[in-house]
Amino acid sequence: MRYELDMAGDGFDRFFTPIVSGFDLLTELGERGLLSLDNESHLNDILGSVLTSQMPYVDQVVIACSDGRIQCYPKPDQEDDIEDTDGLTNLEQLVWYRGAMDPGLAGQVHWTEPYTLSTLGVPGITGSRRYQVEGSEQAECVVALKISLDELATAVQKIGIDRRSKILMISDAGVRDFNELIDANGISAPLDSQLIELATSSQAENEPLRRRMKTGIWWVAARPSSDTKTHMRIAMVVPDRFLREQASTTFYVLKGGYVLVLGTMIIAAALIAWQSGRTLRSLAEKQRHSGDSAEQIKALIRSGENEALEFKSTLRWNLKADRADKSIEIASLKTIVAFMNTEGGTLLVGVTDEGDVSGVEADNFANEDKFLLHFNSLIKQHIGLEFADLISFGLKRINGSSVLVVDCGRSADPVFLRQGSEEEFYIRVGPGSRKLPTSKVLDYVRTR
Repeated sequence: MRYELDMAGDGFDRFFTPIVSGFDLLTELGERGLLSLDNESHLNDILGSVLTSQMPYVDQVVIACSDGRIQCYPKPDQEDDIEDTDGLTNLEQLVWYRGAMDPGLAGQVHWTEPYTLSTLGVPGITGSRRYQVEGSEQAECVVALKISLDELATAVQKIGIDRRSKILMISDAGVRDFNELIDANGISAPLDSQLIELATSSQAENEPLRRRMKTGIWWVAARPSSDTKTHMRIAMVVPDRFLREQASTTFYVLKGGYVLVLGTMIIAAALIAWQSGRTLRSLAEKQRHSGDSAEQIKALIRSGENEALEFKSTLRWNLKADRADKSIEIASLKTIVAFMNTEGGTLLVGVTDEGDVSGVEADNFANEDKFLLHFNSLIKQHIGLEFADLISFGLKRINGSSVLVVDCGRSADPVFLRQGSEEEFYIRVGPGSRKLPTSKVLDYVRTR
C-alpha cells in the first residue's frame, strides 16, 4: 500500500512541482512590476520564455487585473473570446479569478473544477494565484495557468496505477478526484463518503487503514506532497483485492527470481573464473551512444524518454519566441548534471518530446564547429572542466539533420550546476530532473 501511495505521490509531484515553481516565478516577477500589461511585446516575451522552459504541461498563461485588463499567452484565435467576456470587464464571472481573490487563499494556488477552456476549446482545469506590485497602489492581478485534461491523462498513465484505485488531491479548496479529472464520462463509481473522510483525516498519514464497506474491503493511505509549496496532500484508496493480487504476483516473482539469481550466481562464478585475466570495468560502465550509428540512434529515439534518456528540441533557441534564450541552455545543463548525480544517461539535442528529429540547425549557429565550441563552453562555465572526462558528445546525421548526442557518466563526486554565484543540485526521478534543496543534498550524497 505504501508503494502504491509513493508511486502516486511521486507522479503527482512530477506533474505539479514545475507548475507551482512557475507560479512562484511569475508572481515574483509580477510583484516586482515586471509583468506590466502596458508593454504587450515585453510581457509576451517573458510569458513565452517561462512557458517554454519551466512549465511543460501548461497550455496557456492568463494575467487579469482588477482594473479590468486581461492578457493571454498564447493569444486565442478570437481576440474577444476570453472566457466569454470582452476581455476588459466582468472578471468576476471567471471562476479562477474569483477563487484567487478569495481572502482565505492569499499566497496559495486555487484550482478549479474541470470545465471547458473557452480560449482553447478543450476540457481542462485552471490554477490561479493573485499578486500585487510591491509598495504600490496598483490594481491587484491574478496569474492563471490553464491545463488541458489530456495533459492530466498523460500524467495518470505515467503513474501506472490500477484503474480500480483512486488518487485524491486534498487542499484548502476541497477534495479532487484525480481519476475523474480525466474521465469526462464519469465511468468510475463515486467513493463512499466514509472512505473520503478517512482519506482526508490525519489517521491515514500515520498508517495505512483497512476498512470493510458495502462495496468491499478498501485500504486508505495519505501523505503530504513532497513540495510543501503545493499546500496539498495525496491520498490513495485501493481495493483489497488488487493488493492481494499484487502480493500473490510478487510472491511468485520473488520465488522465480530466487531460482534465477541462484542460477545466475553459479554461471557468473564460472565466467569470472574463466575471465580472471580480463578487466571487469566494462561491466560497470553505463551504455554510451555517442559512437552509435545513425540507425542505432534512431532505434534509441524510438524507445522514448526514460530515466537515462532525454530529448531537447534545441540547445539555445526558444522556438516560440524565435530568439536565443539562456533558460533553454540551462534546461539541457540541468539534465546533464542530473544524469551525472544519478546513474548516468544520454541527452539528445535536436529531437522533440514526441521523438521527431528536428536537428540542431534550429539553433542558428554559423556551422557545426561553432555549435560544438559553444556547447563545450557551456560545460566549462556551468559544470566545470573537472567533470569533462565523464561527458562525451558528438553530432550525428539523422534524416538529413544533425543531432547532438551527449553521454553522461555517473560521477563519484556531487556535481552542481553553477549560475553566477549560485549552485544547484539535480537528480533524475523517472524521465525528469528534480532539484534537491541544500538541506537534502548531503543525505543524498551520503546514501547514494
